This record gives sequence, C-alpha cells and structure tokens, in this order.
Amino acid sequence: MWVFCANFDVAEARNELVRRFLQTSCTHLLFLDADIIIQKDTITRLLQLQLPVVSAAYREKKGGLNLQAYHHSEVPWRRDPQVEYREGEVVEAELVGLGCLLVERWVFERTEYPWFRFTLHDDSLPDDERIGEDFTFAYTTCYKKLGIRPKVATGIKVGHLGRAIVFDKNDVRLI
Repeated sequence: MWVFCANFDVAEARNELVRRFLQTSCTHLLFLDADIIIQKDTITRLLQLQLPVVSAAYREKKGGLNLQAYHHSEVPWRRDPQVEYREGEVVEAELVGLGCLLVERWVFERTEYPWFRFTLHDDSLPDDERIGEDFTFAYTTCYKKLGIRPKVATGIKVGHLGRAIVFDKNDVRLI
C-alpha cells in the first residue's frame, strides 16, 4: 500500500494510481469511491466474471434510483440514454462511473497516459469526448481506443452513500 501526499485533481490522482499500479505485478485494479458501500464478497464476485472492465451496480446519489450506467448521447452535459437491463444481467454501457470498477491490467498497458481526463470544458475536443474523468476512461480509453464497452454486473449491488444509502429500488435506507 502506498501512502503519499500530493496536490492532485481527481483525474491526475487516478492517473498517478494507475502509474503506480503498473509498477507492480498485480493483475487488476479496483477503483472504489469513498461513498460506496460494498458487500464482503463484492470483489471476489467481480473477479469471477473475468471481464476486462466491470462495474458493480450502483445508483446515482443525486437522481435516486437510476443505475450509474449510460449509453452516450454524444452531447456534452448529457449522459443519457439510461442503460436498460433486467435484474442479474451483465450489461454493456459506454459511460460508467468509477464508484466500484474493476479493471484488468492489460487495459492500461494497451493505452497511454492520460487514462483519466476531465474534458467537459475543453472546446477543442469533439462533443462526444467532452465529459468527466470517469466517463472519459470508460468512453475514450475503453470504448474508442480499445473497442470494448465497460460491463455492469447488475446482480452485484453496492450502496451509494448520499442522503440515503441506495442499493436498489426496493432497498433505500435513509440516513
């Protein structure tokens, strides 16, 4: 485990994490946001899927019950349409957050720095690439550069802490 102090923005902190990860012999990198609550078997279940980029299912904390997985609208500021799914499916999306995302090592090895960039306000980019750093990874690094869509395992649910902990539409716990 690394402990260091630095003044990074979120995108650069994530890039630094990948740089340090690539100096190890580890096969997977798990991104886990501080406001995500996982079950004790979440990581094992994600690993068992053997997918290059896979997210556990979690809900938006602002929007309530929407799954944090989208198809790209190709319009800045919009991330819809929402990915449709049946419970327990593994579904594809162009845009997924990094709340609980497992990535195989080769994904980073076959792409170049920066893996994460906040590009929402960069008018020099095409509209479809003007997105936040998490979506930039999913869309630009994975989908456009590698041709793979991140997967969302809807049967592996994790909680998203906000005004409530939202696991799914039947399990919302107010705090």
